[in-house]
Amino acid sequence: MAEYAYAKSRVLVFRHNGKVFLEIPNRLIGIHSSIEPYPVKVRLKPSLVQGGTECPGLMTEEKPRSVMFEIHPEILQTLETKGRKITEEPAPLGDDLRPQDFDFLWVSSIPYPDDLTRRLHPLMHEIVSRLDYPPMVTIANVNTWIEFNRFIDAIHAIPEVVSKGIFGVSGLTVDLYFEDRAYHYSNVYYPQYAFFKPAGEKHGVVMGPAEIIRLLESHPTSADRLSIDRVMESNDEFDQEILFG
Repeated sequence: MAEYAYAKSRVLVFRHNGKVFLEIPNRLIGIHSSIEPYPVKVRLKPSLVQGGTECPGLMTEEKPRSVMFEIHPEILQTLETKGRKITEEPAPLGDDLRPQDFDFLWVSSIPYPDDLTRRLHPLMHEIVSRLDYPPMVTIANVNTWIEFNRFIDAIHAIPEVVSKGIFGVSGLTVDLYFEDRAYHYSNVYYPQYAFFKPAGEKHGVVMGPAEIIRLLESHPTSADRLSIDRVMESNDEFDQEILFG
């Protein structure tokens, strides 16, 4: 019930330019950053918001940890019927936020269901939002992260890989960016997370962007060593498997 009390005090309602909006904390609509890494026990249902919480919301520089949505017409009608006064000053929705407006999520009391989760947990949220981008910008979606975990599971499940060195990196390529009201074409690769296991080691380590860059810088490119750029070029040109020694 503490989460419900939190929601009643933190979900704000206000009027702006003739419309009524709700200001909803990120954590109540499933958005997390490295500052707020913990799962919540309640989540708002889409019925509060016009078009549902998948519709475009507004996040401002002044309030990066919450999103503004236009209120659902039926909810607004209910508030007006009750005589609720809504001004331009944001005010807590309070008791007008009903328990049925939430999905109550069960959170396991077991912190780590397996050893892999235990080892990855301290890095998980840093990997997804390491540089604290606005939470609405997804750096690595959950499907990609699940696939990455499956890759790590597969590596640890094969006894023959102990003698081999393995380096797997995942990230994004920026092809277009905006600066000074103009757009520019680019082809810059930004690593987001990686798995590195030196030859002879039974277990590897998961890395975020800073660790990846330090690792790459510590192994300068030589004539007989593939650089990360060359690896990407080879993947694009030949669609072949690149082995890391």
